[in-house]
Parts: sequence; structure tokens; C-alpha cells
Amino acid sequence: MISFPNFTVEGLGNQLFQYAFLCTTAQRLGVRFWCPEWIGDHVLCLDDADERTFDQPDTHRVWRESRFRGMVPDALCIEDGTAIHGYFQTERYYDREKVLHWYRFREDAVRQVKEKYAHVDLSQSVALSVRLTDMLYLPVFYSPEPGYFARALERCGPHESLLLFSDDPVHAQSRLAGLIPDPIVVDGNEPYEALYLLSQCRDVIGSASTFSWWGAWLNTSSPRTVVFPAEGPYRPGAPVSNPDFLCPEWLTEPALSGLSAHYYVAFIRWWSWRGATRCRNLFR
Repeated sequence: MISFPNFTVEGLGNQLFQYAFLCTTAQRLGVRFWCPEWIGDHVLCLDDADERTFDQPDTHRVWRESRFRGMVPDALCIEDGTAIHGYFQTERYYDREKVLHWYRFREDAVRQVKEKYAHVDLSQSVALSVRLTDMLYLPVFYSPEPGYFARALERCGPHESLLLFSDDPVHAQSRLAGLIPDPIVVDGNEPYEALYLLSQCRDVIGSASTFSWWGAWLNTSSPRTVVFPAEGPYRPGAPVSNPDFLCPEWLTEPALSGLSAHYYVAFIRWWSWRGATRCRNLFR
């Protein structure tokens, strides 16, 4: 039996990668697996009762992913009795048809959001995902510059609607003002509902986030256009890397420019902000 004890620490995008790796590895070994209860149990057609146990095992081995988060051959040698830790953010670990089967949305889970956006022809729409919040201040991550989204949109075909997905819709609209035609702002939904909508759009313009990655990867439209930042999931020069994050058939556009795009510049800026914040707190 294998397990993923820290499975629920991160958000939905990371959990989808982790479950796919855990289930894939268990099938390779022909053993059962354990992970904590997660949102996928309630909204996806996982159908894993015959392979999964709900009693946490006492595993005697540990396998941890390093700061290199691309395809690691050693991950394919994980043995039975192992507790797994990591992100596994590349499609190279998975059988696409199997994962698409596991990650079908349950009809009862998405019925409400389908009704909410019934007036939008998603099959003729472009999804634009703008990840902000933590991407704006953690130096290892980044949010694409506004011009990236305008260039990416030019690479998509004619469309009826443009849907904007963001963890901060107001800020996203402000950043894109004058560059992007008035979009339909997708707001007030559960993360899995937004992911479902994103996966149903014909074309996808992503940010450097696992959420938009899965929205694009679960998309089975044909033909479709997918555009992602050429820099991948991390800033240039960051101490963590994943050259296998982007899928080969996806188009790429540079999302950052200038010296300020580099990790060390962003780190110095973040460290200065952090120090200034501490000083202000001392004198309150």
C-alpha cells in the first residue's frame, strides 16, 4: 500500500496532480492507496473504491520530490509501502485517457453552474485565466504582464465570448483595461465549478498556475488553441524548476520582460517589502 499524507495542504490544481500520480503509481504496483478525503471525492467520477483504503497505513518508506519538479525517473521506481510527498506537475507521469476518465465532473456537482452560464456558448468561447494574489508577492512565482494576455488572445481564433477567470476579478479587470475587450467575469463560484467552465471553453489562455493548467488539459475541444507563458511555472532564475510543466502541443508567449522579471530582483524587492512591513509593525 502507498499513501500521500500531505495531500490536502495545497489547492485544487495541486491536488489533481497529486491524486493522478498516486493512483497511477498504485496501479503500476498493483496495490491499494490512501489519501485524505478531498473535494474530488464529491465532484469527480473517481470510482476508486476497489483501489483505495480509508485507513491510513503505517508506511515504512518516504519518497520526496526535490526542487526539480519536472519528470524524475526515480519517481517511477517508488515501491510498495511508501509515503509520497511532492507535486508531480507534468503530464509525462500520466496516461491521459485514464486521467480524463477519473476527472469527469459529476452531473449533480456542476448542474448549478451550467444553468448559471447557460446563456454562454462555451464551445465558441475563449477562457482567460489571470492568477494574482500570491503570485504578485512571492518571488518564486509571477503573474504575467498584461501585454501577454493581449498577444495570446490574438493567437486564438474568432470567438463569441471571452470569459475572465481570476482569484481577484476586480484587480484583473483593472490590469487588463484597454487591452482586452469587455469579458464575462466568472465570479462567485466554487473552485471546481470555475475549473469545469474553464475546461469547457474552446480556447484557453493560461497563467503560470496549476488551476489554469488543468483547465487547459481537461479541455477536449477540437480544434482548440491553448496559450501559456513561455517562462513556465516559475520566474527565470528561481531555485525551483520544472521544464516539463507545459505540454508540447500548447503555444507559448513571453509573459515577463526586463531585469525585474528575474527571481533575484523579485526576491530583493520582496525582502525589502518584508523588512519595511516589520518596521511599521514595531512602531504601531
